[in-house]
Amino acid sequence: MDAVAWVLATPRRMSGAESLSGLAARLAARVGLSQLRRLPWPLSGWTESRDAPLPAPRSFRRWWARREGAPTAAPVRRRPGRRRPSIPAPERVAPETSGDARTAVLAAVRRAHGSWRPPPPPRRYRRAGSSAATEESLRRLFRQRAADYRARVREVSAEELPGAIAEALEDAASVVVPRDLEPAWLAGLAGSLEVRVDGVPVLGPRELDQTSAVLTASALAVAETGTIVLDGGRGQGRRAITLVPDHHVVVVSRLVATIPDAVAALDPVSPQTWISGPSATSDIEMSRVEGVHGPRRLDVIVVLP
Repeated sequence: MDAVAWVLATPRRMSGAESLSGLAARLAARVGLSQLRRLPWPLSGWTESRDAPLPAPRSFRRWWARREGAPTAAPVRRRPGRRRPSIPAPERVAPETSGDARTAVLAAVRRAHGSWRPPPPPRRYRRAGSSAATEESLRRLFRQRAADYRARVREVSAEELPGAIAEALEDAASVVVPRDLEPAWLAGLAGSLEVRVDGVPVLGPRELDQTSAVLTASALAVAETGTIVLDGGRGQGRRAITLVPDHHVVVVSRLVATIPDAVAALDPVSPQTWISGPSATSDIEMSRVEGVHGPRRLDVIVVLP
């Protein structure tokens, strides 16, 4: 970087570097190279881990000087007796009102386009209530989409809900719940499971990090995308309690078909959290890592109507 900064510090050095890179590009093209796979030190620091593209045989500075008839910052001397291939110069465009290059370019663009106008963008937006899917088909689609995100989905009746919650938390040593969670949901929990109620008092980051799981309600779920939405309503608690513990068990009592349906049903000023499966991210090599931005496991319990 220091070397690059030194080269870019003055127009003359920049022009000289462009001339050298253009010469290197022409020599490489003569021997059939399309990429530079190995450069001498210190440029070898780049090519040891990646290929380098060939530079342009002629710099923009020289192209512009030939087009405008102006001298370059540092003229390149040519060897006598050698002729460079003739490259036709582009059509010279006279500026509309001044010698401003920007004005000239825009004038050329306008002439090239003529009377062309961009087509109007499509306005066939989907609206809330446009889906005619049945409740059963929505549940089936939601199960499929949530499973694509590696979430576990179970459907139960209202009477079976406490038992399903207890089964989802059977591996947990402790669970945090919002203070306004439905008390009947906790009826089936094992006596050895420590229940920490958030808000009496508010649990700090260290306490949440030491908690195995979190149990919350939800505002709704979207069948089309397998997404669960929390909006801070009853039984949902603070956003922090659903992000720090490693396991999230969430109860879904309302299912809508599409994103427009969800947006229409939610309060636009509510603090919403949209969850699509367990937290996961992938690097450029597509190596999946779970639990980076939130819970590593997501159990969804859908209450049948």
